Amino acid sequence: MKKLKFYLAGPIQFTDDFMNWREDIRDFLEELGHEALLPWGEIFHGKKGKAVFNEWTEEMSSVEYLRRVSKYMRTYVMKWDLKAVIKSDGVICYLPKGVPTSGSHGELTLIYYLLHHKKRKKNRSPRIFVVTDEKLEDLFYWVIGCSDRVFFDWKSFKKYFKEHFSNKQRKVKNNG
Repeated sequence: MKKLKFYLAGPIQFTDDFMNWREDIRDFLEELGHEALLPWGEIFHGKKGKAVFNEWTEEMSSVEYLRRVSKYMRTYVMKWDLKAVIKSDGVICYLPKGVPTSGSHGELTLIYYLLHHKKRKKNRSPRIFVVTDEKLEDLFYWVIGCSDRVFFDWKSFKKYFKEHFSNKQRKVKNNG
């Protein structure tokens, strides 16, 4: 199996824990011979980025704030994130219970379109994974529709991923 690139989608704006799971999954993917593409926006949505946006709300009128955030997001964050999604082989999306997100759903929709309509290959393995601690009945239908596979904990995701996407296991099997 070739080295695959997976974009790691998930909430950033309304959570302080937006990086820990990404670092864990990045390390996990690298151990299996793959690559993680992290949202560039993380650099700006950390505590420093949130502080800047909060300062803007205090310094500017709502019209100016909306204009500046829109320009900033389009110029820096969205542009890079969408390029990363386009060059990825799939997406691993974490949707923690009770944390609002909008970019994650957009990224899922884009990768669904690219994999299922633009780059579709026969006999390909699923490439859109959602991991969540939400209850099944609380998942958005749109998310389910875009997903090739949904997991309700990281343990089951990692087990499945090791069994189906490990370059190291395949090398051992081919040499043995």
